[in-house]
Amino acid sequence: MILSHSNQRNLLLAIAIAIAFALAPVVVSADDADAFDDEAPSVEVSDADIEAFAAALIDVQQIGQDWTQRMQEAEDQDEIAQMREDAREEMTVAIEEHGLTVQEYNEIATAAQGDPELAQRIQQAAGGF
Repeated sequence: MILSHSNQRNLLLAIAIAIAFALAPVVVSADDADAFDDEAPSVEVSDADIEAFAAALIDVQQIGQDWTQRMQEAEDQDEIAQMREDAREEMTVAIEEHGLTVQEYNEIATAAQGDPELAQRIQQAAGGF
């Protein structure tokens, strides 16, 4: 099964949104700085990792949608900032419940952005969302 350009773009957009929510308020330590190189990391992704990532991605997207709706009803920037932190924490828990660290999740997401075959494997594991 080959992804249409539109489906591939939708998957990559979903991944980018998930990364943005997951990383929004995170402070990067010097030890983690190399995780943000300009090039996509070369990541070996097993079938089990893809299954875990796809399940986590679905959860992270749902959490992001839920919190986005709540943020639209927020009364001020402080409330929005707190909601972002709460959303990030909830997403972190969801990722970890699927056996991945946030760093592993982000590495797979970044790799999928530069690897259409990996993106397709993720979409298939996620049920073609």
